[in-house]
Amino acid sequence: MRLGKWKSSSSAVLDHLKNAHSSSASSALVETGLLKVLGIAWDPAEDSFQFRMRGAIETTTKSEPITKRKVLRAVASIFDPVGWLIPFTLRGKFFIQRLWTESSGWDEFITLHQEFIEWIEEITRLAALRIPRLYGKPGRGVDGYELHVFGDASERAYAAVAYLQAKYEDGSSVSPLVMAKSRIAPKEKMSLPRLELSAALVAARLRHSIIEKLGVKVDRVVYLTDSAVTFHWCTAKDPSR
Repeated sequence: MRLGKWKSSSSAVLDHLKNAHSSSASSALVETGLLKVLGIAWDPAEDSFQFRMRGAIETTTKSEPITKRKVLRAVASIFDPVGWLIPFTLRGKFFIQRLWTESSGWDEFITLHQEFIEWIEEITRLAALRIPRLYGKPGRGVDGYELHVFGDASERAYAAVAYLQAKYEDGSSVSPLVMAKSRIAPKEKMSLPRLELSAALVAARLRHSIIEKLGVKVDRVVYLTDSAVTFHWCTAKDPSR
């Protein structure tokens, strides 16, 4: 099978394909000049990921009232598999959790109408975000990698985020965001120490998933927490950490 449509962030690759009489990938481009890669918009010129979420915005552009059904549809339409938008999407999940505590029907007007409208209007600001695709700077000698995983919790939610620190031979380094995971605290009230331990568990699982799939040798993994309970519990289980 010969592939006929290509798009690359490398001008050298594009020049080679043009000289090889490869067909153009123009039919795969959207109006904004972006390509959708696994549901995420990729800009080949900047080699960065961006966010375009017209579906969620259209929820509030119609004259019909905001209902539980529309809230669920809007929150579910935001595709963020890597967790870049967790500070924003987590608030949408809070809406769903609060709506489920009410006795309103699927198509009834919700009491959180104005608050939800304000949240939807913030989506346009997400279009300004640019997430670099590369986990470092090309053309520089890498002296090693370290993975830093943070875990934290509040009474409403807990989460973990991982950064890959690339150390260069000249002594400089960069630490791009790799992935993040979050969970909403259950409706049944849990103690904060237990939620902090849940965040540590998410952090450990996140580390395992990244190491397994990243494809680069990580010299050192660092876990960080601001919970004394989590710190003492983890060191008691494994003093080497």
